[in-house]
Amino acid sequence: MIDVLQLVPLRPEVQRELAARYRLHGKADFDKVADIVRACVTNGHSGPPPEMIDRMPKLEIIASASVGYDGIPVEYARSKGIPVTNTPEVLNDDVADLAIALMIMTARRLVASDSYVRTGKWPSGGEYPLAQKARWALWAWGASARKLPSAPKR
Repeated sequence: MIDVLQLVPLRPEVQRELAARYRLHGKADFDKVADIVRACVTNGHSGPPPEMIDRMPKLEIIASASVGYDGIPVEYARSKGIPVTNTPEVLNDDVADLAIALMIMTARRLVASDSYVRTGKWPSGGEYPLAQKARWALWAWGASARKLPSAPKR
């Protein structure tokens, strides 16, 4: 079974799958297992620093279980012949959902109106002023999305 150094917690379903396929070692066990680990699982914020990479002579891959890899010394790893992977584009749909939600929240002034109610201004200040409809935000998003090269043609 392949020994893997796991530097960060993972989602439970991913953790179960990884544990079923590999022998996992936590960061606290690093000194004991540095000589035997062949892979390192981390995220883009908590990669192994160069000193740690140097102490893993059998390291074959650094796998980031996130989109980014800013916290991983990619060039250093590559100079040692160690590939670094990540999970690009897995959050695209979530980012798009949040962008639409933020457009609607902004158009309807949901944060400000929520604050108005929660701070007790409703009884003394009266009804919160109506906001504009969110249709403009969705129209603008749709219009700009159609201009993208990969957008479906209608």
